[in-house]
Amino acid sequence: METLLDILRINESVVYFGYGIIFFTMGITIALHSHKHIRIVLVRHLKWLAAFGIVHGVFEWGHAFILIQATYLSADAVSTPGWELGCSHL
Repeated sequence: METLLDILRINESVVYFGYGIIFFTMGITIALHSHKHIRIVLVRHLKWLAAFGIVHGVFEWGHAFILIQATYLSADAVSTPGWELGCSHL
């Protein structure tokens, strides 16, 4: 019987895609929601949470698409960009 970790490794691209779509949807939802009539001070800063959600979702989709491309292309054609290596701790 496979462990949960093995199942996640096999479906890694699906996990990254789902993780990315959750953050992207959160960011778009917050960005499109009208905050004009809410008097809570914290609401003014939700634009930063929306920006984070969108950027983080796109970043995670990058991981998913790199994994998908790696199955069809050679290792030289699919390489991790330098900026992504610096952001790999996110």
